Amino acid sequence: MDQHGRVVAVLLLASLLTLTTRMSDLLAVLHRLLRPLRRFGRDPDAVALTISLTITTVPVIAGFAHRVREAERARDVRLGVRTVVPVLVMALRHADDVGDALAARGMG
Repeated sequence: MDQHGRVVAVLLLASLLTLTTRMSDLLAVLHRLLRPLRRFGRDPDAVALTISLTITTVPVIAGFAHRVREAERARDVRLGVRTVVPVLVMALRHADDVGDALAARGMG
């Protein structure tokens, strides 16, 4: 499988996981799997939250890329490598929003 195929496979698996699994269930499984990290001074809850947020963010970022591609088509413009800029801006805004939501809930 080429690199492009692997990326598509990861996106599809992350999307499937987020569509079929509640966040609370994902966190519970990750917490149980990561419990041995306590021996190394790591907080399993924090690591589980980080992993679950990463998994659930993959389809979100893919959606941002899709929106930028659609905007390019609508304007009949091809940004090429510069496509990364609007996707990066959208991803950073999303990260800020997630950070604000976590802070509002007393995490972080």
